[in-house]
Amino acid sequence: MRSVAVLGSLLALVVAGVASARTNHPAAAKATVITVTAGKPSEFAFTLSKSSKVPSGSVTFNVTNKGAVPHDFEICLTAAKAATANSCKGKVTPMLAKGKSASITVTLSKSGTYEFLCTVPGHAAAGMKGLLGIGVSASAAGSASGLPSGSTSSSGSTSSGSTSSGSTTSTSSGSTASAPTAPTSFPAGNATNGKSIFTGAGGCGGCHALAAAGTPAGDGPALDGTKLSVSTVESIVSTGGGGMPNFGTTLSAQQIADVATFVSQSSQ
Repeated sequence: MRSVAVLGSLLALVVAGVASARTNHPAAAKATVITVTAGKPSEFAFTLSKSSKVPSGSVTFNVTNKGAVPHDFEICLTAAKAATANSCKGKVTPMLAKGKSASITVTLSKSGTYEFLCTVPGHAAAGMKGLLGIGVSASAAGSASGLPSGSTSSSGSTSSGSTSSGSTTSTSSGSTASAPTAPTSFPAGNATNGKSIFTGAGGCGGCHALAAAGTPAGDGPALDGTKLSVSTVESIVSTGGGGMPNFGTTLSAQQIADVATFVSQSSQ
């Protein structure tokens, strides 16, 4: 009888220990999910469902391109004080055509602000970048970047419009950091190479219809029949304007000459 009592006591201790272990075992932290829209509210901008005071740890970015041209989304893995870079070491989505989506997950364990940007040449330079605040407000770094009061910060929020939680933040960098100078003279161009740049790295085909490139109509003007000169295209590509970003600091003089030669020959 005594042995039965002892056995019963041991079983009770085991059950109590298991229950205690279950009670004391911390629940696995859930990843913070942020919805990212590329190409809205303007072609070279991002909109994030949350950009400030994001909890440290695992963060998942669900990215959808609603712009007219291909974009991607890269989150930089080293904290920065301002969104001044046009490239970084980070984790990036695949290139997303219009309407396509992808997700990436990273672990950001240290508090601070982290840059995000589009890696397509010229897009970050055109303002498609911003800051994500891990445990801090993203606008704090933006206000320290030398922007005038009320202007768009590097995180995309105005000094009066930033919120700490739950708000949707549109980002288009207003950083005033000096940029490389666009080229003013160009070598002879190669139309074959220019076609590859037009449909690939330059991203031109996402905006402009051109039969020789096989690109459909986009937000930009169609180029067939425009009879553009090489010098005109070189000037437009290198300096931007009229809603088109400046590619003079992201494409080389040779690349600009190549794409200008291709467009000029194809638009006659």
